[in-house]
Amino acid sequence: DTTVMVLEGAFRDCASLTSLTIPFFGFERGATEKTTIHYYFGDTVPATLKEVTVKDAGVPKEAFKDCASLKTVNLEGNNGTIGESAFENCSGIFYVNFNDVTLTSIGESAFENCGNLLTLRLPEGLTEIGRMAFYKCGTMYSVTMPTSITNMSQIGYAAFWDCNSLYEIYNPGN
Repeated sequence: DTTVMVLEGAFRDCASLTSLTIPFFGFERGATEKTTIHYYFGDTVPATLKEVTVKDAGVPKEAFKDCASLKTVNLEGNNGTIGESAFENCSGIFYVNFNDVTLTSIGESAFENCGNLLTLRLPEGLTEIGRMAFYKCGTMYSVTMPTSITNMSQIGYAAFWDCNSLYEIYNPGN
């Protein structure tokens, strides 16, 4: 990827934008500040934004919090971590694609109240699922754990609490 800098508000008033690929969060590649999707859009993320792809970047704390219009999240490359509350209250998300991603942890409440999320296939290499990470994902019915989750201590308290439709957690390694 050749993008090295994105200015604050770069997508302000892009009211018809439906899809966005983010190569990094913040002002420039390698920056250490933690920022949210509002850095790019200002106060209002367009309700038309349905799909986000994050490439080779960790997803910071509260990055997409309250983006209810999101339907699909694609994580690609070396993402490292999904921060605390990163997708909290993104009630429209029904699919998270973890294909071809290096991910080690999913933070506390990362997908809390993503009530339309149906199924998860978590990536190999994941070693930690934070407290309440998928709390109130009421329609989720199936989770496939990676073989890198080897014991319950790697799954935080109430990680799948109030997932009323969940009937299967499959771990092929255990």
